[in-house]
Amino acid sequence: MDRIAEIAATLADQGPIEIAQDDTFFRCEHSADRLKLRTFAPDRGELIFYRRADSTGPKESFYLITPVTTPDALRESLTLAWGQAGRVRKQRRLFLVGRTRVHLDRVEGLGEFLELEVVLQEGEPADAGVAEAHALMARLGVAESQLVQGAYVDLLRAQAAPSKAGATAMERLEKWLEINLQEVHADLAPGCTEAAIAEFECEVGRSFPASLKDLYRAHDGQAGTANTGPFYGLSFLSMAQAKGHWIDWKKIADETSPEVMEGASMFSKSASAGTVKEIYANAYWIPFAYDHGGNYLGVDLDPGPRGTIGQVINFGRDEDEKFVVASSVAAFLEWLVDQLESGNSTVRLEDDGGRSLNTKEPEMSHFLDAIKILFASQRGA
Repeated sequence: MDRIAEIAATLADQGPIEIAQDDTFFRCEHSADRLKLRTFAPDRGELIFYRRADSTGPKESFYLITPVTTPDALRESLTLAWGQAGRVRKQRRLFLVGRTRVHLDRVEGLGEFLELEVVLQEGEPADAGVAEAHALMARLGVAESQLVQGAYVDLLRAQAAPSKAGATAMERLEKWLEINLQEVHADLAPGCTEAAIAEFECEVGRSFPASLKDLYRAHDGQAGTANTGPFYGLSFLSMAQAKGHWIDWKKIADETSPEVMEGASMFSKSASAGTVKEIYANAYWIPFAYDHGGNYLGVDLDPGPRGTIGQVINFGRDEDEKFVVASSVAAFLEWLVDQLESGNSTVRLEDDGGRSLNTKEPEMSHFLDAIKILFASQRGA
């Protein structure tokens, strides 16, 4: 975001202007409609109605703005009448580039975002604004694959839902392990600190999805005394271990020449076209499960144009074909526990005296191999 701010400053006619905004959203009958009360100060705000499609990329937006002098009283009245749909607090840095408002937003609970708002003349076609937005995106170095679908309030709502689901799924997983693999249940470590999560996030340079943070708040991986892991045999990495593996892969991604990386990525492919970037190494793949052979399940913070930030993917030394195992860590835990509770598991005593955990269907000795069968329908999708 600092790089984009530097470029925006060189292009801007005005700015930067720092604005603190507190937006309260109210329920609307139609999904494309939004009504929000924006508060700047106790005696100054704006009631804003707008309508726009929930899609990635530039889109036309119709809006009406009404200045208000008693935002707190109005918020209470609208809440009683319609009910709140969410609240978004952010610090906005505004640049004006011609007729385009460039918003660099730091959104509480979400992270940092760029928003472009091209103000059209009455009767001017939307295509003109779309073309202008695309041109400015290129000058700012923003790729199509980085675009996010939905408003901030929608992203916060979606983030809250997986967070709750993830906690419930973890309790179910703990119960299953306690009954069926007591040694793995006992091997789960206490949750890690918020400081450790924040430190790792800072090193990566991107916000972690809420459900990944919830995973590590529940347990900081495994202590390492069990022979197997809770994720169909894959070990649950501690945050320190995850960071160590991430550093190794980041070094590969950062220090490998484009020519060598192209050769290494020759066989890399996304099972579902466009969902995962077809490269050997990506500095924004965050591992949380490990097979002790150089292969992982991890969270994808840099997906392909048809992917979703936070999706769970397979990657590593032997994982040329990438699958989206789940849309989030929370969704993955729900899927995993559903499989285990329905009986799709095999626990075996191995030659070394330890026990292993694998899928019953398909009958495989390695979960990353089972993924290729379980999610085969993604091929060609």
